[in-house]
Amino acid sequence: MLDWIFEGIVNWISSIVSQMMDAVSGLFLQALGTDMTAMEEYFPLVAKAFTVIQYTAWAVLFLITVWQLFRVFGGPITEAENPWTSCGGSTLP
Repeated sequence: MLDWIFEGIVNWISSIVSQMMDAVSGLFLQALGTDMTAMEEYFPLVAKAFTVIQYTAWAVLFLITVWQLFRVFGGPITEAENPWTSCGGSTLP
């Protein structure tokens, strides 16, 4: 009989906590957003520089991914550890 009371209280508290966490995360996301209007007013070069930095970041990410794939699948020419044997020291049958 008291189970539904406790369940209701827990649901109510969890909804309040989730709403508070949503509000806090919304504040952080708003503060860290990429609204460039104020920067564009004072520094007009920022809009083009932001685009260049984004493309540079994508290029670096792509190069890192290709390099890591080369290291893992390169075999003996890369002198990298075998990923199957470096996972805790266990050997596969």
